[in-house]
This record gives sequence, structure tokens and C-alpha cells, in this order.
Amino acid sequence: PDCLFLSETQIKEPLDSTHLTFPGYILFTNFQHKGGICAYIRTELSPSVLSNYAITTPRFQSSWMRITHAGSTKHICCLYRSPNDTDFINHFHEIGLQIDDILVKSPRTEIVILGDFNLHNSHWLSHSFTNDLPGREVEQFSIIHCLSQLVCEPTRVPDCATDRNQTLDLFLANKPDQYRATVSSPLRSSD
Repeated sequence: PDCLFLSETQIKEPLDSTHLTFPGYILFTNFQHKGGICAYIRTELSPSVLSNYAITTPRFQSSWMRITHAGSTKHICCLYRSPNDTDFINHFHEIGLQIDDILVKSPRTEIVILGDFNLHNSHWLSHSFTNDLPGREVEQFSIIHCLSQLVCEPTRVPDCATDRNQTLDLFLANKPDQYRATVSSPLRSSD
């Protein structure tokens, strides 16, 4: 793939991450025990991390990458939000300010926010069976920032037959016609 984003990596920041590198890719990390994110982006896409936009708390991590290729620019935010995150309103407010700042500097850029949001909104997400405050807040965040949610399949398939499938991983984009979100079988024990 051109880009591979992983959320809830469950890796504590290693002193040396060379064992995680892969030829032809640049690795960007915001690792956190019981959370964390990372991205592998092909070198020829000229990726750069916007380190001043990173958010790192025990229950929320996000990182922005800029990709410039063939005359177009994309700004991609990968995030992990713990279901126990109680400061989500401030985190999404901060991401909203970051979007505004990016669009002032690069008005035609594509904005993508993806990752494990761990929220519920049965009116907005096709495989959500309940509602919670984070789900309602992120729906409003998406409307305010003109972001479309593209994941239409469950991303969490429980082990127990009595639990329901859920959409917990989202893909938000300001230019949705440029993307197609599909859900594949899990890798080993991941969602």
C-alpha cells in the first residue's frame, strides 16, 4: 500500500524502533501503552509529520502527516481514542483548530481523519446500536468541518455471539469522492 495507518498499537515507545522499519517506507509513530498509533508511508510520496499538531495523552493520541505527490497535497490525521477518554471535547476542538490552520495555509488540500474513535451514534453510523456523547460530538465536529464519514460496514466483530457488530473505526474526508472505504478481514486478533 502507499500508506498504512495502525491505531491502538499497544506498543510502549521503544528506545530503538529500527526493528519496526520497512524498506521503501517512512515510519511515523505516536506509540502509547494501551493505545498508540503509527503510519507507514511510501518514501516517494514525500511524507512529513506535523509534530506541532500531535496530541499525546494516556487516552488519546493523534498525529498529522502531510503527503505531497503529483501536484496534490493531503493532510492525514491518524488517531486513537480510548473508550475511557473523558476529554474528547477538548481533543476534537484542538483537531478542529488544526484543520482551520491547515486550510488557511493550504486551502485546496485534502483533509482526512481516520482511526479508532471508539464511539457510538446510531443515527450517524450504520452499525451503531446506541448513542453516546462522543458519538454526537464527533458527528457535529464532522458537520462543522465539512467531513464525510465513509465507513459503512462494521469494524468490530465481537467474539461472543450475543454481542453486536459495531463501527468504531472511522474515515472522515473533506473530499469524499477521492476515497472508497472498505473493511477487510482482521489481521490475527485485530479488528
